[in-house]
Amino acid sequence: MRSIIKHIKKYALLLLLFPMIASAQNAVFEIKIDSISATNIQNGERKYQLFFTLSNSGKKTISFLLRPTQFSSIQYGSMSNSVHYKIYEEQRPLDLGDAFERIDEANPKRVSIDVSDLDKIELAKKQLRETLHISENAIEEYIRTGTVKDSTIRYREREILSEIITLKPGETKSYKQIFFWDRKPYFKYDENEFYLDQKKGHYLELVVMSMREPFKTQMPDEDFRKLMAIPDFLTGVFMSNRVLIDFSP
Repeated sequence: MRSIIKHIKKYALLLLLFPMIASAQNAVFEIKIDSISATNIQNGERKYQLFFTLSNSGKKTISFLLRPTQFSSIQYGSMSNSVHYKIYEEQRPLDLGDAFERIDEANPKRVSIDVSDLDKIELAKKQLRETLHISENAIEEYIRTGTVKDSTIRYREREILSEIITLKPGETKSYKQIFFWDRKPYFKYDENEFYLDQKKGHYLELVVMSMREPFKTQMPDEDFRKLMAIPDFLTGVFMSNRVLIDFSP
């Protein structure tokens, strides 16, 4: 029954978003993957470096809500303003859930910070700075020990208006994402289980969902009125080109 309900919700969301997907096809906004590279690192994982751009090819300024440094599966964040990813096996879309940075509940991998790679350390520091009011000394303590003794640390209140990105006519902005895969071909998402066929080609696609209404309950009324008053706000669902991603053994 849970599986049926999940699929009903999934297709209801697709029907809701279809007009925006259709209208976005002719929009002046483009998200494009420039390149993706893969390197096997010391702890056995595979590290990916992804470079992508956001472009405005039109003659008017456009604005949209997006956190380009936040990277999440389309299955987990369909109504958020992260950059979402979709994985394909050949032409078939896969419901893998979170394909990267997975944590096995039976054997947690990241109870403490994994210091096997410098990029992992920097990503951990960045996440702490973005989510907490925390000193640099406390960050270093957390990296070393996995805990912080400072009782004054508080979560930051999210300021959604600060997440507005504006692109002038002809402007392009470039971004980089680093993420990791544990190199296990087995995935479980909700009640679905799946094994990657590592003899087939796999492709990564990025998705941007630019909307305002879902954030009404997440921000003060005055801020939401300011958001709704933006005249050049871009609404739609935008998909990038697909590029080959290395899921080989």
